Formats: sequence, C-alpha cells, structure tokens
Amino acid sequence: MFKYIFALSLCLLFVACGGNNPSDAPASTEVAQEIPATGGQIQSVDNRLTLRFPDGALAANTEITIAQLSDDEIAERYADLEEIDF
Repeated sequence: MFKYIFALSLCLLFVACGGNNPSDAPASTEVAQEIPATGGQIQSVDNRLTLRFPDGALAANTEITIAQLSDDEIAERYADLEEIDF
C-alpha cells in the first residue's frame, strides 16, 4: 500500500509542477476528501487534476489529499528517501 501511495504522490508531484504564474494560484492549493471503498473521485483546487478510484481500488474508506508543493516542500518531505536525489 505504501508503494501505491508513494507512486501516487510522485505522479501528483509531476502534474503539480506546471509553469503557471504563482500569482494566479488559488489561496488554498490543498484539497482532501474521503473516498469510499465503493469508489469515487477527487479534483484538485485548480481543476487541472482529477483522480478516479473505481470500486474496490481502496480496501476501506480512505482520505485522499491533493496538494501543490513547491520544490523546497518536496525536498523537505522526501529528504529521508534514499532512492530520490534532489
């Protein structure tokens, strides 16, 4: 399960690294939603990313968070992982 969440985090990282002007960013760049085991979806604050979870993709109701992170925030969060060079 950790590998799945980690892979999802990396995908979100690459999607979130756009060339937008920071002044165009919404006040909050994080959204969280509980996705039931029967499936559902969550959409980023800027509507650029939608994650869809089919029935059975999650073993139980799970809170999913989409957050846009700066390069510094990414380095800080994943600094302890040896597989990634920053």
